[in-house]
Amino acid sequence: MLASAVVVGLIGALATPITAYADYGCAATTPLGSATTSTINQLGFGVELGKVDFDPGVANSGGLNTRVMWAKGALAKVDWVAPSNRAGETSSQYKLASDNSSIAYVNTDYYNEGTRFPFGAMLRNGELTYAPARSTNVVASAFMPYTLTAGYPGSSNLKVGTLSIPVTGVNTGALSSSSAATAVTFEANLRALPAHQAAVWIVNNKVSKVFSKGATKKLSGGFLILAKGSYASKIRLLKVGAKASFKLPAMPSGHNIMVSDRVWAYGRVSIGTDSVLIRSVNSDSLDARAANLYDSNYTTSRQTLQGRYTLVLDGDSNLTAKFWGGSPEMVPAGGKVIQLGDDGLDVYKAANVGEHVSVRNDYKNRSGLRLLHASGRGGDLLKSGSTVQVCFPNLEVVRPRTAIGWNNSTGQVWLITSSSGLNLNDFFFRQGGSTVRQMTTWLRELGATDAVTVDGGGSTTFIAKVNGEYHRQDIPDEAWIREVPIGAALVPKS
Repeated sequence: MLASAVVVGLIGALATPITAYADYGCAATTPLGSATTSTINQLGFGVELGKVDFDPGVANSGGLNTRVMWAKGALAKVDWVAPSNRAGETSSQYKLASDNSSIAYVNTDYYNEGTRFPFGAMLRNGELTYAPARSTNVVASAFMPYTLTAGYPGSSNLKVGTLSIPVTGVNTGALSSSSAATAVTFEANLRALPAHQAAVWIVNNKVSKVFSKGATKKLSGGFLILAKGSYASKIRLLKVGAKASFKLPAMPSGHNIMVSDRVWAYGRVSIGTDSVLIRSVNSDSLDARAANLYDSNYTTSRQTLQGRYTLVLDGDSNLTAKFWGGSPEMVPAGGKVIQLGDDGLDVYKAANVGEHVSVRNDYKNRSGLRLLHASGRGGDLLKSGSTVQVCFPNLEVVRPRTAIGWNNSTGQVWLITSSSGLNLNDFFFRQGGSTVRQMTTWLRELGATDAVTVDGGGSTTFIAKVNGEYHRQDIPDEAWIREVPIGAALVPKS
């Protein structure tokens, strides 16, 4: 864990536009394929566990080994979640991993070592469980609805006479296999047609045109069927004017993706016609004007902060107590505490003990997507295939690093760390690892198009379930390990 001042500086630096900095030199990155030793193992549910070790001086200057660990999973088979504690608490990372049935786990967010509150918002199963009184950066799994313009998977058949060609996908960016067919409509939001070998244009249930060597652009109206392999050979046999039968496959509701996002609390407390916005959730910071919500996700070891006015609710959201001038309170079992700011006076006056208080815990976010699980993060490393991380002195230091990468086109996500691979007597500082740019380059090599950095240094931890038991992978199990409030894990799909 970095010291608070360094951490704040790191977050700010990562979030600052690249143009604000001079072009600092980046340390060279040795490809993973040039590692001294490497292994790939399967952990179940399609999760790949990768490890490479570089001898001293190969990946980085100095006398320490460099170990890069990663877990790669497909969001069609696993879920990306953010195992967390109650806000204001930390716990063993082995516990966070095992309690959530993790296949692979890494640490994530920075946190205040004094108060134990993380820096960024947390979401679990779509619920905002923690948010400070400001917007914060998060890395999250999200639900992405399918649309006709963006494309979707599905199966249908193109039938012409006795010929039947299975078609998978509509307006997608690639054909699904070496011998496949896909459909393109004029609504497709494609910069270019996916690679194919032959195509046929179907208009008004007839073969309008056959492209023996492939089409060059999408056409207005009808269906353009692209194919490769044996299906391309079949398309080349079709005759213009022949009767055809084809319907688009049904569109699924959506799928899970990964996002680099920004989140802020935006719920509401209401009594009758009086209401006030909620601007923090289970936080160690209050919005002086709005409402601040504390619920069962708040630590049981301390009282809430004190607002201008206080409402205490039971498990049915009925008011059990109210305090003019505010009162720091313990959150009752199953209940809530609302600390109101200056704008909450009307709500406070309207609240009568025994009456129901409507509390809606909600959020807004930059992406506008429905988030499923989220943890705070540092800065972006990759965006849409481009490196956006800046090389400047703080990030060019060789330290243990942790990052999250993904490729939403392929549906893959990576948890990755760099370390010395050794249990060193390093006085809790943690030596070895990589620069941030090296981590970025390795993620690109593995296939990620987007990536973010998370907490590194002494917090860097990689745990995987191997042969039924949880073991640390970045360094030996017997090494000291820091308690943290939240991590990230790949778990069996629910």
